[in-house]
Amino acid sequence: MFLTEFELVDSFIKFSKKNKKFYIRELPTNFGRPDIIELSINTSLLEKRLLNSNIPHIQRVDTYILSYLKGKSYVKKETVLRNLNLELPILNSSLSRLMNRDMIDIDGNLIKLKSINDLLFISSLSVYEAKLTNWKYVIEQAERHLWFSNQSFILLPELSEDIQQKAKELAHRRGVGVAVTSNHKIIFKTKNRKNKLINTPLLWEINEGIVDGKFKIE
Repeated sequence: MFLTEFELVDSFIKFSKKNKKFYIRELPTNFGRPDIIELSINTSLLEKRLLNSNIPHIQRVDTYILSYLKGKSYVKKETVLRNLNLELPILNSSLSRLMNRDMIDIDGNLIKLKSINDLLFISSLSVYEAKLTNWKYVIEQAERHLWFSNQSFILLPELSEDIQQKAKELAHRRGVGVAVTSNHKIIFKTKNRKNKLINTPLLWEINEGIVDGKFKIE
């Protein structure tokens, strides 16, 4: 039996690594710090991007611009300023950083994101909230993470069959999955409908934060 949630998280990550996933612990977001972020990563692209190490680190405003530009053709600077409510000096500084990171093309007054296939190495993002007790509360936490994740789970230790069944039923109604692990293995993991990868500033913050060394993946 686990004495702390850290031990629960540690055990889950240990037994999940065989799935060739990558993990970040306690990532800060606008809605708390999820215990585990589970990522599918194109390692070849990540390695390629890590070769360009002499670059300015990403800033929060840059991630909003990247998220806004994704899926668009050339966009006027004025349009970006208006839609993101930015001042021109802030936009220009951000564009300079993104140019140095080789992430955008600029043609006069027009801006365009380079090919997403050369930039975004994250292909899926799942979230886990771990709890030894009070599993009803952690379902609410997990539900809040659906805004930026493909899937969100609660992570529990092995409990009674009755409690596990109740947790699965309530989690399913809230669009959340359930994972249960012991000291020896992952016992089971239920899944709800998997969303597509959601284009958010946080996705870009994680992607670029890995390049910058801000976030440690394991």
